[in-house]
Amino acid sequence: MEQNCSLSSYISGPTESWGPLRESTTNVLTNIGIFLGSECPTNTMDHLKQSPEIRKLQGNEHEKVADVLIEIATLLNMQEESDEAIECFWEVLQILKLWLGPQHICIADTLAQIRTINTEREDHELTLQSFEEALNIYRTNLCDDAVDVSHTLYNKENLHDAMGEYDESLSCFTEALHIFKGWQEI
Repeated sequence: MEQNCSLSSYISGPTESWGPLRESTTNVLTNIGIFLGSECPTNTMDHLKQSPEIRKLQGNEHEKVADVLIEIATLLNMQEESDEAIECFWEVLQILKLWLGPQHICIADTLAQIRTINTEREDHELTLQSFEEALNIYRTNLCDDAVDVSHTLYNKENLHDAMGEYDESLSCFTEALHIFKGWQEI
């Protein structure tokens, strides 16, 4: 716990020296928040929340706001605050789409995080939507036989199985297996 107090005392230095709106200040706040994550989730959240507020003054859709929101969403999910985590991930998704375009791999990766939370919540329809969008992005950017495509199909197979959609489940499994076998032959 002493480590947390000692790190927290460094926050006032960058804010006073560089000013509260400097990117360097927000990077320090973010890094302190991330470092404190395993030690003190509440303290971490305070530091992480300060960082996007400062960045939002520089621009609400700034790409670095997405970086901090991912950390907040991950921490919220670890604290079993899935509604708040989903909100953060959706905001991240919107920012990334603005900065990187709607078909960027980072969009699919963020959808995977959303999909994980929706799976835990047993929200099968939203999970399936995330699978479909991520699968489309992976196929567009990588190729039909990419490892990320096969992993997504395999996970989608599990979802269809849980939903009692066995024909869809078998179809996804067969396609994923075909891709895996193709990679083993290389």
